[in-house]
Amino acid sequence: MEFMIVVLLALILVIPVTALILAIFNNARAGRIEQRLNRLEMEAAGRKSRPEPTLPLPLPVEEEPPATLPPSHRPPPPPVPSPSPVEPVAPVRKPIWTREDVMAKLPVWLGALAMALSGAFLVKYSFDRGWLGPTARVLTGLGFGVAMMVVGDRAFRKTRLVGHGLVAAGVAVVYAALLAAVNFYDLLSPMAGFGLMALNTAAAVAMSVRHGRIVVVIGMIGGFMTPMWIGSQTREPGLLFMYLFLLQVGLLVVGQRRRWWPVSLVTLAFSLFWAGFWIVTSPDLTLDRIPASLFLLASAVSFVRAGWGTRHKDLKHASAWIGLAGAAGSMLLLAILVGSTRFDMIEWGFFGILAVGAVVLSWREPAYRGLAVLAAAVAALLLASWGATVGRDEIGRLVAVAVTAGLFFTLSGFAAMRDARPTWFWAALSSGSTLAIVAASVPGLTRVFPDMKWWPVCLAAALLPAAFAFLVHRGRDRLEHSGYCLAAFVVSASALLTLAIGLDLERAFLTSALAVEIPVLAWLAFRFRIPFLERGGLVLAMAVAVRLLLNPQVLYYPLGEGLLFNWLLYGYGLPIIAFLAAAVLFRRGGQDNIGDLLESGACLFGWAYTILEIRHLFHPGNFRSQSMTVAEMSTYVVAWIAYALLLRLVHQRTGRRQFELGTTILGASACGLAVLYLAGVLNPLWERYAVGETAVFNKLLLIYGIPLLLAVILAGRYRVDGRKILARFVSGTAVLLGFTLLSLEIRQLFHGTYLQGGSASGAELYSYSVAWILFAVGLLVLWRYRGGMVLKYGSAIFMALAVGKVFLYDTANLVDLYRVLSLFGLGLTLLGLSWFYQRFVFGVRSGKE
Repeated sequence: MEFMIVVLLALILVIPVTALILAIFNNARAGRIEQRLNRLEMEAAGRKSRPEPTLPLPLPVEEEPPATLPPSHRPPPPPVPSPSPVEPVAPVRKPIWTREDVMAKLPVWLGALAMALSGAFLVKYSFDRGWLGPTARVLTGLGFGVAMMVVGDRAFRKTRLVGHGLVAAGVAVVYAALLAAVNFYDLLSPMAGFGLMALNTAAAVAMSVRHGRIVVVIGMIGGFMTPMWIGSQTREPGLLFMYLFLLQVGLLVVGQRRRWWPVSLVTLAFSLFWAGFWIVTSPDLTLDRIPASLFLLASAVSFVRAGWGTRHKDLKHASAWIGLAGAAGSMLLLAILVGSTRFDMIEWGFFGILAVGAVVLSWREPAYRGLAVLAAAVAALLLASWGATVGRDEIGRLVAVAVTAGLFFTLSGFAAMRDARPTWFWAALSSGSTLAIVAASVPGLTRVFPDMKWWPVCLAAALLPAAFAFLVHRGRDRLEHSGYCLAAFVVSASALLTLAIGLDLERAFLTSALAVEIPVLAWLAFRFRIPFLERGGLVLAMAVAVRLLLNPQVLYYPLGEGLLFNWLLYGYGLPIIAFLAAAVLFRRGGQDNIGDLLESGACLFGWAYTILEIRHLFHPGNFRSQSMTVAEMSTYVVAWIAYALLLRLVHQRTGRRQFELGTTILGASACGLAVLYLAGVLNPLWERYAVGETAVFNKLLLIYGIPLLLAVILAGRYRVDGRKILARFVSGTAVLLGFTLLSLEIRQLFHGTYLQGGSASGAELYSYSVAWILFAVGLLVLWRYRGGMVLKYGSAIFMALAVGKVFLYDTANLVDLYRVLSLFGLGLTLLGLSWFYQRFVFGVRSGKE
């Protein structure tokens, strides 16, 4: 009974398929007949359009030649018409989708999909009905799939498209049957199912050479999905990676022969996916690492070989990129494997083999130069990662790997300069890899052995690029791009020397050492006309600026015992000198913008130096102190105004905007501090501070008098420069400081050292009134001789303040003779002010209204 059902199902499947094939055959034959008929009609139409042969014309009768005219009477020859230019005919582009694709190829793909689904649903239907046992179901599916592949291969001789579709559908049905046999029915062991699926994949790949893309797509999807379909029941890495490698090679061969670069691209994606997935999910990498490493090495070789062997011009560029991506992906996965195995030396050996191959390949083929750079960069990153967790027992291996990698990349890059092009690339690889590997390895060494001096390591490493720079300089006439090569080695040697200095002088001095590199880069850029060195110098300058201006660790650096000669002097002084020197060099090279930025940075460093040095002066070695006195704030104001005057002088000499901007910012900031803190928050009138016992000549005269004097000078300079608004602001600050100093000096005269607290006597209150009136009068007199809106309105404001004090406060609080003198003095002053305004302001003579 079961046999009859199998026969019935076969007939149900075979008869429609046979009818479909015969119909397609007849359709194809009719199409060929129609094409032949159309060709014959076109040939007949071409014959009709040809001109019929005409009878020969009779020979003309010879006549006597006419009498020739002399040259002077001959008519001019008619002008010869110039041939009209022929417009080039644009080539007709073939549309992406032609009628042939829609009417012939698309039905084949859909038909193949439909037939593959029919096989799958046949198995499902028989399972739901219970007609067949598991063995019969699987055998039926296998037979149906193999039959479609055989029929499709035979149909290929008469109609290619139908053959392609049948073979593809057959491959898919076989995959489905084998999948059911392994995972659903347990008829086959995982290893047996894996082998049969691999055999089906191999058949699909082999037949795709003849049957086109549809077959290779089905085979590729099924081949790469086979490990997932089989599941985790088989964890044999050797078998898995051997299968993946053979599948990968087969697909790459098909893609290369048929010029199907998308097949190679998808193969690359699946191969790297499976390798990465296995590395992430493997329970024990220490046991299974060798098959994965061998697979990655072989994959890199196969992808590069596929791209290298392409001879089709239209495919060479894409294949080269696929080869580069395959080798790069294999290298990155191998680096992950090195880190995952705790930097095992065997994995380092595999990575070293791949790195050597990358350098050799970059030397032979310029399209793969990026692999050499990637190998050096990945090696440096691995060493840095290893150094972050290395123990004392592993430090020997770390040093061995670092020395080997550094010597290989450095020497190979220098050796390749003789034959490979461009020479600047190999010089950059040699010098850059030395610097990168040393910089990546030294932190690990200093972490494990912090008491040892490691600067000799950097100094010894600097000898190699220095020696290469000397050799390049000697043979610069015979070497292409010798300037670039020399610059690369000099930069590497100087950077390693800077690193050695930083290791010896501790991290507080590293920034100064980096700043010294900037004029070196500027000189090289100017000397050899190398633009990227200019950008490198700018980037390094930005790094130095961040470390000096935005680095909170500066507050924790040990300063030393001296108040002036300490770390701040050379920690900020050397960068200032380096930035100014580099600015001069960049300007000589025509890079004025970079010169402006460096000079601005030097100005900012000077400002930061004054702040920290003053802080150290009042709080030795303790930048983080919370206290602030009026004397310290006055020193900031004095230093900033003096710095603003210095920048103004430089601006007058050079005419550069950054110095003018610095003058503006510093002057305005200093005056803001004076108004906010000296006259406000830190005023000794309510902030306890010992100003001294001596009248007049005490600390108040220094704290307020020096800023007052400098503010007057700065306001005068601003006025000369025509900067009226800024001059008025600074002048107003000077007037406020003068008024504050006068009032505090009177307070000190009656209270002594400490000014806060205590009641005011009648004599003190009367002294304030007299002093304020005299101060207002003095401002008015100064305005008469010097002019200025600040003096004029300042006089009026302080006179109004004195008037208000006398009428509102003195009349209520003063007694006896002080009240009389206060009112009499105010009245006499107001009369004098009236005469002054009439005489000098309004121009009214005596006796005239």
